[in-house]
Amino acid sequence: RKGLQPLASTILVVAYVIYMFGVVLASCILGYLDTGSAVPPGLALYFGSFPRMLETLVMAITDGRDWENMSATLGELSPALSLWFIVYMAVMLVGVMNVVTGLFVDRAMVISQMDRDTQVKEQLE
Repeated sequence: RKGLQPLASTILVVAYVIYMFGVVLASCILGYLDTGSAVPPGLALYFGSFPRMLETLVMAITDGRDWENMSATLGELSPALSLWFIVYMAVMLVGVMNVVTGLFVDRAMVISQMDRDTQVKEQLE
């Protein structure tokens, strides 16, 4: 039970970051589409609706899809959108996922130490 609380809070933080990047990305895409720019062929595939966009963002960080294609699709609309997507990938892969890994390693170390303490206590008795 104690191990599920950090997992749940970690999932919430990751979901929040994905959602916030998705909101900004959706706003920017709508802004570019309002200017009458040509619509790249892959835009509907990756970013056709907000739920689809969130799915795409999750797939990009979990290797569900090659994120280079997603970035190239956004780059056809604007290089700034492609850069924003690269920033998202960097934040998620380098920042958030390292923190998540650190939390799990720290939790495993705490549990391991508790097991050692219990074993020592049992041997002394």
